[in-house]
Amino acid sequence: MRYRTGRLSSPIPPPSPSASSTASTKDIFTDRSFDDTHSVGVTQPQLDVHLNPIWPDTVINLIKRSTLDPHHGDTSTIRRVPREFRTGIDELCSPKVVCLGPYFHSYRHSPSLKHMQDNKWRCVQSLISRYDGLSEPDKTPILIQRCTILMKAVDAQLRQAYSDSISLDNEELAEMMVLDGCFLLHLLLRHAPSGMMKEENLKELEQDQNHTSISSNRPWAWNMVIYDLLLVENQIPFFVVEILFDVFKTKHDGKIDLLACMLNLFTEIQPHAIPDVSLFRNRRYHIHHFLHAYYLSLIPQVNQREYSSSLSPPLLSPTESTVGLSKLLEEGIRIRNNKNSTSFMDISFKNGVMTIPTLQIHDYSIRLFHNIMAYEQCEHDNTGYVSSYVAFMQGLIDDSNDMKTMNSNGIIVDRRSTDQSENTFFGNFEDLISISL
Repeated sequence: MRYRTGRLSSPIPPPSPSASSTASTKDIFTDRSFDDTHSVGVTQPQLDVHLNPIWPDTVINLIKRSTLDPHHGDTSTIRRVPREFRTGIDELCSPKVVCLGPYFHSYRHSPSLKHMQDNKWRCVQSLISRYDGLSEPDKTPILIQRCTILMKAVDAQLRQAYSDSISLDNEELAEMMVLDGCFLLHLLLRHAPSGMMKEENLKELEQDQNHTSISSNRPWAWNMVIYDLLLVENQIPFFVVEILFDVFKTKHDGKIDLLACMLNLFTEIQPHAIPDVSLFRNRRYHIHHFLHAYYLSLIPQVNQREYSSSLSPPLLSPTESTVGLSKLLEEGIRIRNNKNSTSFMDISFKNGVMTIPTLQIHDYSIRLFHNIMAYEQCEHDNTGYVSSYVAFMQGLIDDSNDMKTMNSNGIIVDRRSTDQSENTFFGNFEDLISISL
């Protein structure tokens, strides 16, 4: 992260005006006294001046304060998109069909979001219906009460998860989290990998009236939901979903792994093969929210080292990738597609061969990349993997011939519904790169 330096304003206020025009005042920079009645231009005798010991300590403290991490003590994991990233393209940061969390809560009844907002209540009812630990008429009120009490119990943690203060009161915040959390839990259970749930139980979820009605009336809506789940500001803490799962868990859900369900959900929009869930477990990742999990699934696994702020992106810097692909080929560099990589950013160069994995471009890719790059700027420990990758590809693909070479080698696969110039895809992020790196 870069920080803008500025001119240091006067750190210590000037001495207060003396009550008497003839009063002596102590110089804040030295220990000597001066008389306010001294005339301008009168030569003063040279004195042995000693620096006031308070002054260096004051300056040192100011310098320390100015160089402190601005996020020091900030425990938030869900933040606002930087203003520079929203300029002119605010629609890329806003949900299309479903809002989650407090940042878009005031828009939940807008025409585009209302249909899915109503559907959230049907997801709650579906989870209650499948629960086998109680029977009606007590089941519904007891389960709702349990969920609400648990959300109120973590009210402080919920508020700390967001960088902006939340105006909702305790009751309103708990209700929102129950509603949004049940919606996400229902979605995850519907995407349980094969073998985690009995076939009849999975079909029961897939054939729920709320799911089938949306699928028949608005078949595109569920695809849009997945894209909305990966917006920087459209998140709720993942621990909310985990708490609710403990409430609604049935005797058939013993094998359910919510993280595996989430990764399975992402396969529908993943630009490469999804990593195995065991990789996440072995590395003891603490998942903050859906976008965080998706981002972790993109990161190259370099020598099986832990992902941390100390691990730099294994990519060439933007300044090293200014030579276009055609020029590199003329110099004898060969290019090859890595079909076995679990990350499209796993680029390597060895013995004159540059190996680059496949990247699939879809209609939603610009929106997805924009939010991922914005997310990297929101993170306290900004590794900048995706931003570095985009900068590298911008330099590598210099013209349409370079793009054709990438396409013919299976490195860039354009699956967009409209006929667009492929070499302009990375150009969509030129302004963002200048901010990010």
